[in-house]
Amino acid sequence: MAKRFSETKIWDDVWYQDLPSEWKLLWKYVCDKCDEAGIWKVNKSLAEFQLKTSIKWEEADKRFNDDKKRIAFYDGFWVINEFVPFQYGDKVFTSEHPFHKKIRQMLDSYNPNYKQAKNIRDLLTDEKKQKIFEKDKFICQWCNKKPPIKELVIDHFIPITLGGDNTEENLVTSCIRCNSYKWMFSPIEFLERKLDFINPTEKLIKMIENLKKIGYQQYPINHTLKEKEEEKDKVNKGVIRGGNPQVIPTIEEVIAYCKERNKGVDPNKWHNFYTAKGWFIGKNKMKDWRAAVRSWEEEKPKQEKPVEITINRPFPNPKCLKCKGTGFVYDEKGLFKGKCNDCI
Repeated sequence: MAKRFSETKIWDDVWYQDLPSEWKLLWKYVCDKCDEAGIWKVNKSLAEFQLKTSIKWEEADKRFNDDKKRIAFYDGFWVINEFVPFQYGDKVFTSEHPFHKKIRQMLDSYNPNYKQAKNIRDLLTDEKKQKIFEKDKFICQWCNKKPPIKELVIDHFIPITLGGDNTEENLVTSCIRCNSYKWMFSPIEFLERKLDFINPTEKLIKMIENLKKIGYQQYPINHTLKEKEEEKDKVNKGVIRGGNPQVIPTIEEVIAYCKERNKGVDPNKWHNFYTAKGWFIGKNKMKDWRAAVRSWEEEKPKQEKPVEITINRPFPNPKCLKCKGTGFVYDEKGLFKGKCNDCI
């Protein structure tokens, strides 16, 4: 049976005390059901079944992150922010132990911006690094110490995985130890960890104060449940998967355009047809609905061919299918027409 540490002081936390009973249960449930990296693959129906209660899932961000960022919401899974350091200690971010490496890899793999962050980090040139070192006088901005040059690295003040970039305003000098412990934490979260060796410089303190003034969110790239609901609304209004906005016309707009064109396109039939297909043409989403209407104008309606029974000659004793009589029942091509001349 898997075992893990449990936070007993949570019962004295005002935040937890104020939670309704079903949310207290859900918090404990997520902490127990998550994997060794603090990642819970969301299964709402199973959670409600096992907890024997109904949950308003759209309120999760408000309930858990109202005063502090406790859970990061992604598409299909949640990540408990403090789970890893609580279970394994801060050494998990610097240790070369195979299990600790595995934990870091698991967290990295679930971060949607991890690969992009690696590519951006690779664009940082040696000249720019040297310029930042000189600007900070070769002093680690997090512990305020001057280690050997070989132990200095460039730290992204706001991590790339949280929306940071390679601009000089976002780059500071750091020692390897501080940079390893900071990992992908935001500056605010990293200071809240209150590690003994952290002693930020005046420059860094000002940067963090400015960060708080502009209302910086600790996880700006995370898809909260509220943002997910907004995305669903955009889908209904015409912004669908693929990254680019798509304008879906109303039936009134289609009627007006078809009336203007006057090419015989049935607007109701056209609108119902593409609504049923999710506004896709083949495998691609519709880019220009007016062009799609015009393409229907170019299509000539298929004429139904009359059903005609034709049997190649010779045909022994042909009889009319209507009067059952015999007679000249072949056409000029020698095909049996099925009826005699009197019945045609």
